[in-house]
Order: sequence, then structure tokens, then C-alpha cells
Amino acid sequence: MRLASGDVSAFEAVFRQYYPRVRAFALGLTKEASDADDIAQQVFVKLWTHRSQLVAVRNLDAYLFKTARNTFLDYIRSRKKKLVIERIDEGMCLLDSASPFEDLEREELRLLVDMVVETMPPKRQAVYRMSREQGLNLEEVSKALSISKKTAENHLNLALRQLRKIVYLFLLIVNNLGVF
Repeated sequence: MRLASGDVSAFEAVFRQYYPRVRAFALGLTKEASDADDIAQQVFVKLWTHRSQLVAVRNLDAYLFKTARNTFLDYIRSRKKKLVIERIDEGMCLLDSASPFEDLEREELRLLVDMVVETMPPKRQAVYRMSREQGLNLEEVSKALSISKKTAENHLNLALRQLRKIVYLFLLIVNNLGVF
């Protein structure tokens, strides 16, 4: 196959033939023209980047649409993650609030974080408190607790992941109640 050997004209021919169909497929999945364009473009970037693997491909049509489907799934995961981060950031903005109502929300959020930290295993709790409340870096935390820096990092990552989940749930509940 000429495309697998890096023939640019072969790539252009495949692009002209398949791009409209791949884009239409992506549009059917995303319902957004700009997102469909992005996904279709990513499919062809992947096609060119991994062109040497095309030697083993028997059905280019199926390969392209499977790549489009996988690219769409990556797109969904990315959007979901971005939405979660935005919601958490929105909740953390409460910590900088000024009104009495916002002060109450901030206090509730702090209380929730404290409650979650209290339920953590002792070592994870210690790593979190030393890092976030005392401001120590991971090297200092690991020395103080006589654990490796990697272990301290793992404990901190687990603690932060647990807190993000709880804060996200809190924000979902509060948001669904129309408080925000």
C-alpha cells in the first residue's frame, strides 16, 4: 500500500475520498459541526502518524471508522473530565466569596473536606495534612513520616482524588437543589 510507505499523494486521495464520510459519522455522534471537524481531523492525523501500521490493515473503511469511534470516545472522556474540573473549580470559588450566604457555603464545603480527611487511613491523612495544611513539600513529608517520596506522592494523590469525588458530589447535589 502506497500510503503505508509515506506516499503523500496516496494520503491526499484517501483524505478526499473518506473525509466527508468520516466527518458525517462524527457529526452524527457529536451533533456539533466544530467537534465533528476536530474528530475527523484527528482521525486523519492518526492515519498519517500510524501509516506504517497500515500494511496489516485489510479494510481501510472499517479501520477509519473504528479510529473515528475511538477518537469520539476519547473526546467524550476529555469533555467529561473537563466538566468535572470546571465544576470543582466553581465550587472552590466559593472559598473566595464575600456574602453571608457564600460564607455559609464555604464553611459547609470546608466542613465536608475536614470530614472526608478524618475518614482517611492514618498515613494518607497525615500526608494530606502535612502537605495541604502545613504547606510541606513531598520531600519534607516523606522525611517526617519516614516513607519514600513516591509513597508520599501516592498517598497525596489518593487523598486528592477522594476529595475531588466528594466535592464533585457535593456540587452536584447543591446545584440540583438550585442553591448555586
